[in-house]
Amino acid sequence: MTLLRRKQKHFVITSIALALLLVFLWLYTESGSTPSFSKKATPKEPEIFMRDIHSQRFNAEGQLAHTLTAESLNNYAKGKRSILQLPVMHFYTDQQLTWQITADSGIVTKQGQQVALKNNVIVLSNDQRYQLSTSALNIYPKKQIADNNLAVTITSPQGKTTATGIRTDLTQEHTLLKKNVTGHYHAAP
Repeated sequence: MTLLRRKQKHFVITSIALALLLVFLWLYTESGSTPSFSKKATPKEPEIFMRDIHSQRFNAEGQLAHTLTAESLNNYAKGKRSILQLPVMHFYTDQQLTWQITADSGIVTKQGQQVALKNNVIVLSNDQRYQLSTSALNIYPKKQIADNNLAVTITSPQGKTTATGIRTDLTQEHTLLKKNVTGHYHAAP
């Protein structure tokens, strides 16, 4: 019985060694050089650094859809992630400014498909009568959607509303407050 266990143990060890050898050879032939198994660290210094940036995006009809300005942009990981300082986004509908969104910082990912704004995020309506404030907000510029699952406060001349989580369509001015909604409304006499 012990002879059988030794043969099984030897077979398992040989199989593992053979599998590792095959993986090594496959990696070697794919890259043409000896494979490296060390994990690449994210560079500490940005690959691209810009100051006073200004970007404009247009819709399918050629009308201005939104702009993005920032004090600085640091680009990492070959364009997969960009860090913004003091970003300001403006959204337009039918050539008219509808929303201004500001924050202390932001991260642009997915080739500009998502902008994650952080710290002191403020969303102002074009007439500056309605203001939303939160600690972080995900913006999907192409879809013109703003979304989060965090505490938000909306103030207007009529009162104040708080909630946990929001999803806003910036073109339709349609807002969904997700949960824990409370508000104070001041009716005009």
